[in-house]
This record gives sequence, structure tokens and C-alpha cells, in this order.
Amino acid sequence: MRRRTLVRVVVCAFALLCALGAGAAAAHELDPEQVANVKFDQRLGRSVPLDLAFTDEAGNAVTFGSYFGQVPVILSLNYFHCQYVCPIEEDGLISGLNGVSLTLGQDFTLLSVSIDPREGPQDAMLTKARGLRGYDRPQGGDG
Repeated sequence: MRRRTLVRVVVCAFALLCALGAGAAAAHELDPEQVANVKFDQRLGRSVPLDLAFTDEAGNAVTFGSYFGQVPVILSLNYFHCQYVCPIEEDGLISGLNGVSLTLGQDFTLLSVSIDPREGPQDAMLTKARGLRGYDRPQGGDG
């Protein structure tokens, strides 16, 4: 059951990535009215290709699939420099994780992926540090 729920989260998040990636404007260039009209199409039952290539916060080439296997993964897709929705989503996610007994890096992995191709490893590292400041058990930061 946990795996099925995780797959649904990943597929929904990937659909959001595809929907947001289609627009010409970056999130930090959108006005509040445009942000209010953001939507996504669910693509339940579809899989995210595990061989998708990314760069991690240390600048290393990684594949999407390298984060899966041992423990469940929470996938967060956003802009690291977004002024509107993304910080609210990130803060809410960290706040919610503080309310559960599971520990980041031990019981699950949190994977945050920017959907802005202009953002790089340094942006990811800063976003990770910001999130860990609000997390009750930051010793799991490698997760």
C-alpha cells in the first residue's frame, strides 16, 4: 500500500512538472493572478522514467532512479527562487514532516527538484539548508 501511494505521488508530481514546464514564464515572473490559475493534469498510472538525468546539490550527475529502492521517497517539484507558492509548499511540507515520527534520511528520502533549468546546484544547496533549518531532526539532512 505504501508503495502504491508513493507511485501516485510521484506520477502526480511529474504531471505537475510537465504542466508547469510548458509555460514560457518562470514562477518568479508570474503575477499573483497567474499563480492563482496554475493547474495540472493528473496522469495516474503512468511511470516517471527512472533514467532521467539530473544534477544534485553537489554538482554530481545522478539519475532519478538512484533515489529509489531502500526507503520511500517524497518528491517535491518547485522553483527554488519562487516568491509565491513554492515557499509555502516547502514550509508546509517541512512542518508536516515535523509532525510524524518517521525520520528523514532513515525512514524516507525527500527529493526536491527545481523545474527551472536556470537553477543549479548552489540553488539546491541553499534550498536544502533552508528546509533543514525548519526541520526538527536535521541530522537526517543526507536524506
